[in-house]
Amino acid sequence: QRGSSERYYHEVLLHRWAGLNFIRVWGGSLTERPEFFEVCDRLGILVMQEFWMSGDNNGRWAGSYDWPNDHDSYLAQAQDMVKMIRRHP
Repeated sequence: QRGSSERYYHEVLLHRWAGLNFIRVWGGSLTERPEFFEVCDRLGILVMQEFWMSGDNNGRWAGSYDWPNDHDSYLAQAQDMVKMIRRHP
């Protein structure tokens, strides 16, 4: 079942069996669910969770210096993400 602790356990266990001890969650993707971080903690896997904003956000490659459009919303979401995962080393 998608997003279940059991599914996360089996998927992260494959990483561990492959000899990996680190998973990067790409910022253009999503913020993983708490169940994912709990399974990684249990299996000794370090997670690098990027912020969901990635790519050209500073205008260097034709992006906009004004992005994101709603800075307050972005900062609130970033704060929520940090609070959610801060207890997972």
